[in-house]
Amino acid sequence: LLAVPPADFVLHNSLFLVAHFHNVIIGGVLFGMMAGITYWFPKAFGYKLDPFWGKCSFWFWTIGFYF
Repeated sequence: LLAVPPADFVLHNSLFLVAHFHNVIIGGVLFGMMAGITYWFPKAFGYKLDPFWGKCSFWFWTIGFYF
């Protein structure tokens, strides 16, 4: 949206720009960390995580982050 010059003129230096940046960065970092924990935890400690709670955790994080 900010690539469109009229929209960029209105939205630049506004909370839209700041919120969008933080939403993308924090979301990417948190979901990356959760994916890393889900992948490396069984390899590091030798037992598998419960798939049901993994799916619940994923959906709660996704819904909670975007709403």
